[in-house]
Amino acid sequence: MACKRDDSNENRAHISGYSLLEQPNVKALSKALKVQPVTVAVEVRRSFQSYKRGVYSEVASCGSRLNHAVLATG
Repeated sequence: MACKRDDSNENRAHISGYSLLEQPNVKALSKALKVQPVTVAVEVRRSFQSYKRGVYSEVASCGSRLNHAVLATG
């Protein structure tokens, strides 16, 4: 089956700008999420493969070997 490509502009998202959180923290992230989706970099460890729901927290630290990008919405 061939892909049905839509070349109209009706269903496309247009990015008009972006901003970076000066001091990334839960309060700043929560505030940004009230306005728009936010891209987040995370360090995923092996335990994430069996994650199903809820808040994922392997360890208390944020990690320094970021290896996945996700989109946070809310």
